[in-house]
Parts: sequence; C-alpha cells; structure tokens
Amino acid sequence: MSTAAEERYGAPQLTIHRADLLAALENALTENTIRFASQVIAAEEGGSGAVAILSDGTRFEADA
Repeated sequence: MSTAAEERYGAPQLTIHRADLLAALENALTENTIRFASQVIAAEEGGSGAVAILSDGTRFEADA
C-alpha cells in the first residue's frame, strides 16, 4: 500500500509473518503465562488490575 495506509490511517502499514509475530509475543511473556484447556469463569477488579478466575479455582491477577 506504500504511503496510502499512512495517508489514510495516519500510520504506516507494517507487515510481519504470523510465525514471527507469535514468536515475538511468546518471547515477551513470562514463563507459565499461557494456559491451554483452561476456562475463565469470572473476572473481577483486583488490587493492581484485573483478576481472571479459572474453573479450577486458579486466580490470575494482571495489570490490565
């Protein structure tokens, strides 16, 4: 799109391969941040952000 995206949206268009984006996101996370096969059953405000409550009772708090 060359300069068309910047003119239309006010920012340049950037292209990245999906695998590279996922790798960059994964590298930015701390260990055990991603949990598969987990269901969030509730969310609430916490002391420093949001709290996600999983079906197994686990609570995760994050600055969100």
